[in-house]
Amino acid sequence: MSLHPGPPAAGGVILVSGPPGSGVPLAQRQLVRMGLAVERSEGAPADADRLQDAALVEAGYRLLLSLEASDGRCLGRAGPPWALTPWPRGRRPSLAVLGAARALLRPARARAQLRLDTTQLGPAAVGRRLRRLVPLALDPTAAPILVLESFSFLLGPPLDAEWIIDARFLRNPFWEPELRGLTGRDAAVRRFVLDQPAATAALTALGEMVHAVEPAYRERGRRLLRVAVGCTGGQHRSVAMVEAASRAWRRRGRLAVAWHRDCPLRP
Repeated sequence: MSLHPGPPAAGGVILVSGPPGSGVPLAQRQLVRMGLAVERSEGAPADADRLQDAALVEAGYRLLLSLEASDGRCLGRAGPPWALTPWPRGRRPSLAVLGAARALLRPARARAQLRLDTTQLGPAAVGRRLRRLVPLALDPTAAPILVLESFSFLLGPPLDAEWIIDARFLRNPFWEPELRGLTGRDAAVRRFVLDQPAATAALTALGEMVHAVEPAYRERGRRLLRVAVGCTGGQHRSVAMVEAASRAWRRRGRLAVAWHRDCPLRP
């Protein structure tokens, strides 16, 4: 499938933007394999006019997908599949290029209907997430969908989360020898975490908050609500809470997507 070098017909093309090293060419290939027409941008100076806020509105892209990654991770990814071109020699020139790209991409990031943080993801995980999220973001009939992700605060929160919940207020299964080697997907850990009254209260409050904002999300055409739940290692408390929250939302007849960034065998 060919790329569109100029502004697309209204509703026709997905714009994939992100700083060099965030995985723009990787995402482009995945979306093309899905049968979608794609434009891409890493914030090169030649794209400056196209990436202005008014130009994005006028172009009428079908979807704006914004990729994210930390500065350190971007600088460690030179060339394909993570970047279109290699970094210049030296850290200071590379940081200058990265900063300029982020500045040019700011309007596209602000308007993006879908954001994806690739900092802690490999190519296969990026592909899996795009295959799962992009069809949901493109579906005009979809109600707001709850996307939950567990993570480790030691590695930092996801850059694409809209709400972040800190589960470190709960007692930690890590300090129980029989639970240390398990994860929040195991029944024994789930019981340990979810039997705590504070966990029940937090899950109830989260469900009520999501339910309260759902009509406003629908009215504004927002189809995904990204919620990240973190704990120290991203193995026990956050995983159990994400699994429980996704089950509770599905019991309401809603669609929930759950994955675990820093837990083994993440989807």
